[in-house]
Amino acid sequence: MTSTTVGALVTLGAVVADAPSASKLTHAVVDDLCGRAVNYGAVCTAGASGVLDAVARMKEVAISCVATVQTPAAIAERVAAAAPPAPLAAAVAEAIAVRAVELRRALANKATEISAGHLSDFDWSLRLVLSTDKLSDARHPVLLLTLSITQADGTRRDEVVELGADSLDSLLSDFSNVAATMRRVR
Repeated sequence: MTSTTVGALVTLGAVVADAPSASKLTHAVVDDLCGRAVNYGAVCTAGASGVLDAVARMKEVAISCVATVQTPAAIAERVAAAAPPAPLAAAVAEAIAVRAVELRRALANKATEISAGHLSDFDWSLRLVLSTDKLSDARHPVLLLTLSITQADGTRRDEVVELGADSLDSLLSDFSNVAATMRRVR
């Protein structure tokens, strides 16, 4: 939990008046994250300043709770760590716990909207370019990488990438960095 999240949840009391209002605001935040239209003005204390900041921080808290935490007790613990006023913390934690499954599903759907396809296969071939229309003696290697991408509906399309020696070296270096990072994370 970041310090900016903690600071925003401390001021939650200025945005909502009581625990039922905190619960309504949390449900509104979850509705917003699930793609539904929300009128925060109807949920928050009239004339409250910092509503948008509090909503943004509550989104961070809700996402962090459902991204890693599974049990309602652990969600309550995570929300309490963000230090909102005690009566509001319980209402926020309860609202997040009740809607956790729906929120996880909505966040997973948003993540899959990035790309509905996935890499299903690849093939490569190394070619040696001996000449071009402008040079009679070129002699440089080219890697043809064919990526087979399967879409959500089952259709498959091939993308062909042509890489010269420098591009291939850069790609392999990037993959080495990814592999090293994954080893550190495990």
